[in-house]
Amino acid sequence: MSSYSIDQGYLTVAERIAAALRRDIETGVLHIGAPLRQEEIGAKYQVSRMPVREALRLLEAEGLVRIYPSRGAFVTIPKPAAIRELYEIRALLEGEALRRALFAMTPYDVQQAELYLEQLDQVDDSATWSALDEELHAALYRPSQRPQLLELIAMLRRRVNHFFYLAHTPDQYRATCQAEHRAIIVACRSRDVTQATQALETHLHNAGEVVARYSEQLRNR
Repeated sequence: MSSYSIDQGYLTVAERIAAALRRDIETGVLHIGAPLRQEEIGAKYQVSRMPVREALRLLEAEGLVRIYPSRGAFVTIPKPAAIRELYEIRALLEGEALRRALFAMTPYDVQQAELYLEQLDQVDDSATWSALDEELHAALYRPSQRPQLLELIAMLRRRVNHFFYLAHTPDQYRATCQAEHRAIIVACRSRDVTQATQALETHLHNAGEVVARYSEQLRNR
């Protein structure tokens, strides 16, 4: 289970369906522009249309789905400008979480982040990379003891992060991402707040540009 996410045991039927659809979008099972037909989803998960409609509304709020009254729901991608803004907001919130965390961060917290870093070096698929990347960042932010802030970060991450993995494979982004992760962790180990937050901002800015360019490519097809 993700360090950001709610325990699956507390999820409603609609939230469970939304999580399954979100996973299919993140892993490329559902492509950009793919229709999401309520009757097919209901049959797959053996539920009525009501929780399916609610699941689609949840995903629409995250920016993963667009619902047209006369056409139905489709997998979508935010516009490049919206993507850049979302990553700017993420940088502000995650920078604050990291800043607060550094005042309480222990060597164990850093070691946990380094453990995820080592595992990322061995990952070959985007879904596993995404989960481990989230755990790495969670390990760094958790000492902030700001659960509502971390939930906001999780919400924003769900809105845009998976498009990064659709744009590239781990072999394409591993070297750059891991170098950026290491820069963040090194700064955290030395408790250099300025260097750590700057390294995080660079990391998120670069990721945002990858996603924005991916959005532009899709829209220009």
